Amino acid sequence: MLKEILKTIDQYEGGLCDDPADPGGETKYGISKAAYPDIDIPSLTIEQAYDLARRDYYDRMRCSEFNSIRVRWKLFDIGFNCGVTAAAKILQRAAKVRDDGIIGPLTIGAVNRIIFSSIGENMILQSMVEQQVKKYVAIVISNSKQIVFLKGWINRAFDYGEGLK
Repeated sequence: MLKEILKTIDQYEGGLCDDPADPGGETKYGISKAAYPDIDIPSLTIEQAYDLARRDYYDRMRCSEFNSIRVRWKLFDIGFNCGVTAAAKILQRAAKVRDDGIIGPLTIGAVNRIIFSSIGENMILQSMVEQQVKKYVAIVISNSKQIVFLKGWINRAFDYGEGLK
């Protein structure tokens, strides 16, 4: 299951890139020089990127504790692209719990209760997608050079992880 979720790296992040419009600087498989200044980005392997993504995003956000692979996917995707704290707040707002940016037992419990309720995972996912789009638009509003990424970001936001089981 984790390998399927990590495929977001293959699907959206791509290989080595050093786009001047990207504040992350030199990036490969979504791992940026800005976030990982001690890593030799050009030499980074996909396996190393998976390990970093698992440790610093998937595990840190406690993704495995959610009872929906699609919610895990969306949380991981937002966290990997927008940051762990932003992803946690987006999930917490979707679950209507305090948005402190820290995923703990209260957030996990609330999300899992909603997943198994009549409104289910689709309500959580729809709210997360809406907030993800708003986050991307806010980035572009604050830095117009980021507009070059907006279409790709919006497409990414609307990925609901439909193929995951």
